[in-house]
Amino acid sequence: MTASSNQTTDEAAAQQQPLFLHKPPYGDHLEARGWAFDAIGRSLSFIGNAVFVGTAVVHQAKINAGCLPEDVECTGVTQYGIRPSSFLALYNVIVGLASSALLPLLGAIVDHTSSRLFVARISAISYCILLFPMIFISQATWFAVAVLLIITALIGWIHTGMTFAYLPEMSDDKKTLERLNTSFT
Repeated sequence: MTASSNQTTDEAAAQQQPLFLHKPPYGDHLEARGWAFDAIGRSLSFIGNAVFVGTAVVHQAKINAGCLPEDVECTGVTQYGIRPSSFLALYNVIVGLASSALLPLLGAIVDHTSSRLFVARISAISYCILLFPMIFISQATWFAVAVLLIITALIGWIHTGMTFAYLPEMSDDKKTLERLNTSFT
C-alpha cells in the first residue's frame, strides 16, 4: 500500500465519520460554544415550564377548585377570581405585557451600558435558582408556583435579550456569522 492510497483511505474514513469526532463543534470559538450551550439549556427550560409546570399548575388549580382534573372547563368555579382553565392564558398575557414594558430598559442596557454581561450572568443564575422550587408543586403550593412561573418567564426573557445581543459580535466575517446563526437555530 502506498502513502497516497493510505492518505486517500484516511480521507474517506474521515468523511464517513460524524463531524464532531474529528473537529470540535464551533472549533476554538468559545463564545459560540457557550452561546449554543446556553441556548440549549434555555430552550429546554422554556419547554419544560410551558409543558410540564404549566400543565401541573392548571391541574392543581382544578383540584383546588373542586373540579375533576379531566374536565376541560370548571363551570362557575374560580380560583382568585380566575377560572382554573384560564391560568395559562393569563400567564401568557402577564408575561407578554411585562416583557413588552421591559423591552426599552433592556435595549438601553444592551446599547448604552457596559452591564450587559453582568445582567446576563445575574439573570442566568436567578433563572436557574428559581426553577428549583417548581419541583415542589402540590395542591398547597400551586399558586406560589404559578407566580414563580411568571417571574421565571420574565427573567428568562431578560436573559434571552442579553444573550441575543452578543450574536452580532461573535464574528466580523459575515459568512462565519451566517454559519453560526444557522447552527444555533
